[in-house]
Amino acid sequence: MAAEWVQSLNRNSRRLWNGIINYSPVYNLLGRYANTRRLFALGRLSGGSWNTYASHFQNFLHFLSSEQLPLETVTETTLEMYVCYLAEQPGTIKAGTTVASHISGIRSCLRELGIILNDATGTSAALAGYKRFALMVKPAPHQHAAWPLEHTRLVLRRARALLSLFRNGTLDMAGYRTVVGAAHIVLAQLTFSRGHTTNNVLLSDLDFTDTGFSVVLRSQKRPQDHLPHQEHHVSLGRSYRTDPVQFLLDYVAALRHLSVHPDSWLFPTAKGKGFSLDAAVKHFVALCDLRHSENAPLTGHTIRVGSVSAAFSIGVPLPTCAYMCHHKQVSSTQGYIRHGLKIDTDLAFQYFGNLRPSTGSGHSV
Repeated sequence: MAAEWVQSLNRNSRRLWNGIINYSPVYNLLGRYANTRRLFALGRLSGGSWNTYASHFQNFLHFLSSEQLPLETVTETTLEMYVCYLAEQPGTIKAGTTVASHISGIRSCLRELGIILNDATGTSAALAGYKRFALMVKPAPHQHAAWPLEHTRLVLRRARALLSLFRNGTLDMAGYRTVVGAAHIVLAQLTFSRGHTTNNVLLSDLDFTDTGFSVVLRSQKRPQDHLPHQEHHVSLGRSYRTDPVQFLLDYVAALRHLSVHPDSWLFPTAKGKGFSLDAAVKHFVALCDLRHSENAPLTGHTIRVGSVSAAFSIGVPLPTCAYMCHHKQVSSTQGYIRHGLKIDTDLAFQYFGNLRPSTGSGHSV
């Protein structure tokens, strides 16, 4: 089983894995337990983000090589140097990745190699300065488009017509992806997700009651044992069934009719892997010929933008939107609001009316 696990890694991930295997100063001290501990390192870093860690560390190793710095000599000052290097070499890290999260990913890799650094003020100050520097010398950051609720209504119409065939297991591949993708988009819309949480939802994580539903959302970000999983309890009022919620209920009933195991993905591909939100959006953009700007393509992230914008437009308080996004700062959520959009109020109430203060929403973490 462990061999299959390692075999599934891509090239960059394999290089990181080989680095962990060959880093003897730490694991060799564990004697006959060394190999098992290496597997634990793989396990800790593989919570949906192993390839991300590998790409972070790959760039850092390239920097060390260019500066002729051995890995075992890395200190906090080395990271401070690396932040300066990133400023001088724009485009080193993938677009959309912040330097702070990039450095955090490198720290996680270093910890698994037994190189534990204290976050000294030098690196923190360099990161703060880099952020201001980047704002001055780079163009304004790209803003994600807002996924309109009308798109979700169209998605639901397409999928609902196929639901009975899905329940009977007689759909072709395209039809299967239509139903599963629609369910994923609906849940993401209702929970303000951008895919980083809904991608990992299991069938057992979604539970319906007479007053609504609850769902456990597991984030793919750097796993931290001391932080609980994000969990939403959405109360809709007794016997309150809007079209999107009813579709989710029918979808789950179809999965159970097909004897899908409770610990299986809620949004599986035909091969049993998870069908990501980005893949679902891409499927419907092609299927329904959804119009979008080349400079602002429709992605899983645009669903969160659409949810925040639509909810805020009907009076859902910004702190409630921040809770739904799992943001620590309301200012982060504010950046998702797109003013001036033409929003269908009736649709917005279908999805987010339960979150308005006058309805006594019962959401909690």
